[in-house]
Amino acid sequence: MPTVRTWTGQEARALRQAMRLSVRAFAEHLGVAVRTVSKWEQLGPATRPHPDTQAILDTALDRAPEPAKVRFQAMLAETRSPAASRPWLVTPRTWDYETWADDLDRVVVGLSRQDFHAATPLLDHWLVRFPSTSELDDRGAYLRARTLVLLGDARRDQGMLAGPGSAARSYHQALGLYGDLDIPRRIAQIELSLAWSPK
Repeated sequence: MPTVRTWTGQEARALRQAMRLSVRAFAEHLGVAVRTVSKWEQLGPATRPHPDTQAILDTALDRAPEPAKVRFQAMLAETRSPAASRPWLVTPRTWDYETWADDLDRVVVGLSRQDFHAATPLLDHWLVRFPSTSELDDRGAYLRARTLVLLGDARRDQGMLAGPGSAARSYHQALGLYGDLDIPRRIAQIELSLAWSPK
């Protein structure tokens, strides 16, 4: 069974990923604040949880399902490889992506309730934070495309169907990203949405 002598943010992140939990779900599982888990992941090996939290992480690892323990061990081996000791080769975006995905889930709920004042600022936040795809890997590009689709949905539902800030423009941008990522199902969904928008 894998063991950890001293937990840092790096091992905590590996455990969360091995358990296939979001930052929010992992924080709830451990009984700590979401911002605490986000801080661990942001600081990585430069931070060590408090001793009582070290014990909580020990218990979480001990009680994790066997497949999660195997994944955890493999992730630790990867992070201790020579390439991992050169952080400039790795884009530290995982914690951003988890938060981004959580925010998009909140947007979906907001749009289902026609709460545009809550949903639109979240979408704008992520589009401003990552204004281009040049700094994003495939996962980031996917999240940006999903953000653009939701922004298009919000604009469509508010009647903004024409002009430079229209639903169609957001859909076209997302279509390009999904095309680059080669996700036919998403492409078809956007083409359907565009069919309902004015040319």
